[in-house]
Amino acid sequence: MNKPILILRLEGHLQRWGERAKWDFRDTNMIPTKSGIIGLLACAFGYKRGDTRILDLQKNLKLGIRVDKPGLLMEDFHTVTGDKGYLMASTGEKRVGSPTIITPRQYIQDACFTVALNGEEALIKKCEKYLKDPVWSIYLGAKSCVPSRPVFESITYEYSNVLEAIMKYKLSDKADKDKQNFYCEFEDGNDREKYIYHQDVFQNDPNRYYSFRKVYIEIIKRKEIL
Repeated sequence: MNKPILILRLEGHLQRWGERAKWDFRDTNMIPTKSGIIGLLACAFGYKRGDTRILDLQKNLKLGIRVDKPGLLMEDFHTVTGDKGYLMASTGEKRVGSPTIITPRQYIQDACFTVALNGEEALIKKCEKYLKDPVWSIYLGAKSCVPSRPVFESITYEYSNVLEAIMKYKLSDKADKDKQNFYCEFEDGNDREKYIYHQDVFQNDPNRYYSFRKVYIEIIKRKEIL
């Protein structure tokens, strides 16, 4: 019997999935990061930052993502001011110059992603429970990015792995009507030729260091999706 696969829909007016975001400039990846999705689940469970159970979630869930609607990149500008009249530099010393800095923030507008997560049944059922009744609010990569629909979509036993799930699970109603090819990323690709690396793997490190993971790429035709 196939293991259960958890299907999520990530839809919202704004999303932000930072992979390289540090210091003043906060960029976004154009596809959700694994650290962001695991962080979303950790919020639902009520796990605080630094809780080692977050690492267990990351280890025990295999991820696949299909871009049903890629969305548009938007850049906003924020100001940050030190509450003591100064800001700290990366060296730990007071920043020289103005106590206020401008920080560009990138977002994805009106995107829609279908996410498949594969794991043991007890863990998948726990995800379902807390996604339906989360301890803390769920957001799409940043607290200002609120989902426009429930994140939980379904649990299915129809598929043998996350690749099959994202290849065949029905498209979102928000998917581009005229789009014929859909970009997908997934783990456990059995050494396929097309792959990239993402630096989005949590480490138990107070400096919030992230290591790399290998993800495989597939372009799926609309006619192949159920």
